[in-house]
Amino acid sequence: MNPYRRGILTVLCLVALGLMLFGGMQIGLEVAKHSLQRKQYEQAHAAAGNTSSPQSDGERPPRLAVGRCVFYAVPFVLGAGLLIKSAVIADRLAEEFDD
Repeated sequence: MNPYRRGILTVLCLVALGLMLFGGMQIGLEVAKHSLQRKQYEQAHAAAGNTSSPQSDGERPPRLAVGRCVFYAVPFVLGAGLLIKSAVIADRLAEEFDD
């Protein structure tokens, strides 16, 4: 294997895995934040002894920030695409160094 190709492939894979790790962690943190907010909301309403529906007093349960999840899914998808195509990109870039 060409040493240039091996080096380029290593760097591309590390960048791709870093993007995927960043995106996955951010999505996981958003889901964890939502579940904590939901749990606090339910505990507050249980402690207050509200037997009526939560929507009747004008307060709504927290909703998942779908826009942020989609925003953080972009680096994950880009990283996955880069990881899949990294061999082809490394071959193409290594040809430039061989000449």
